[in-house]
Amino acid sequence: MTAQPDILGRVSEENVRVIQEVEKAFNRGDLDAMVELLSPDAEWEIAESNPSARTLRGRDEIRPYLEDWRETVKGLHYEASRYVDAGDAVVQIGTMTSLVGDGGAELTAPLAFVTRFDNGVPVRVEEYLDVEEAELAAGG
Repeated sequence: MTAQPDILGRVSEENVRVIQEVEKAFNRGDLDAMVELLSPDAEWEIAESNPSARTLRGRDEIRPYLEDWRETVKGLHYEASRYVDAGDAVVQIGTMTSLVGDGGAELTAPLAFVTRFDNGVPVRVEEYLDVEEAELAAGG
């Protein structure tokens, strides 16, 4: 279950709606729909602790990265628990869940995103494994 509107504070409802659509598309495996919600020249900053850490530029780089995760790690599902207003950005805090091995136990890890908007369109997404780090990066 995603965050309820009463805990969103001053966050733009429209920006949150866009983020929720991105989440839904990712969770159903519709990466084409997901990246279509991003600016064509959007940037995606992979978490520093990821061995593949770098900045992806444009939908043509972002989509294969996400597809690789979905193909490599079975049962990926992201669930946001709250959204934090950060001015021109929204900090999205939640957990990523996956399956360990074939039919194995679920593994859940905290994952936060800072999504920066320009006229209601996501133009930059930054991944963080540390929620406090995400909030600091967004100026929170």
